[in-house]
Amino acid sequence: MTRHPHCAELVELALRYAPAPDSPEEPAGRRADLHAHLLRCAPCRVELAALRRVVAALGTGDPLDPELTPAPPGVWRRIADEVDREE
Repeated sequence: MTRHPHCAELVELALRYAPAPDSPEEPAGRRADLHAHLLRCAPCRVELAALRRVVAALGTGDPLDPELTPAPPGVWRRIADEVDREE
């Protein structure tokens, strides 16, 4: 992979909704390329880690913020669908 992944790809990884590497909707090798890029690219790993923290905080609530409640069921799938439609 010679380019950084699109933010939607990192969001999909953070949400764990990314298709399997052999999925028909994903070009062969694309997932492997993304993982290889993440091994080499510290800024992308930092971005992915930040996205995963957001997903975890919104998915479970944050004990440090009693006002933050878990996201309703299906919200992450709807967000991912909306990102897909905007591309």
